Amino acid sequence: MKNKKIVISHEIWAQLNEIKEVLTKKNPDQPFQWSETLDYILTEFQRHQQFPQSSIPTPGVKSPLQPMKLPNSPGLEQSKHLGDSSLEIPIAPSKKPVKIEINSRDLKILTHKETIDTKYILIECNMCGSKPILMPVPKKIVLEATEPVVDVSYIHGNPEHVVVAQLDHDFQVRRRRVSEVVYEKDYK
Repeated sequence: MKNKKIVISHEIWAQLNEIKEVLTKKNPDQPFQWSETLDYILTEFQRHQQFPQSSIPTPGVKSPLQPMKLPNSPGLEQSKHLGDSSLEIPIAPSKKPVKIEINSRDLKILTHKETIDTKYILIECNMCGSKPILMPVPKKIVLEATEPVVDVSYIHGNPEHVVVAQLDHDFQVRRRRVSEVVYEKDYK
């Protein structure tokens, strides 16, 4: 396009000048030249042609959406909103709880052991055998957590090993893992 003359209306010239000023304000030490400004405009135009539905930010134009404020309250209230309908983000599905069959004798033991501060859950331990074990969980840990799922570890058995239960705020077991225990004092 060397040595070609083009006619630009006053309105277009004003818009081009405005873009050049915005670009220069971003870097006041090095003002934008007209060639750089036109390169920027052409690059942005080509980018919009390639991705017409994308939201490429234009200098000087602010986003119409305001950031969402998350609730400051701890616990379950923060974990309720896991999607955003204005951005068409679906709500994240939660993993189904792990179900364990229990006989009436174990159910009575479970209900009698529970206290104001401690909730007992039934959880399977692959290292102990097929019978579920009663795992004590301090209620405060789960109810005051800000995350939707809380990891609670329980050391038990002979030889000692750890059961890690991932619990919801309603004490439902979402996942569980079993691992060996290694003590730091044994390797010093």
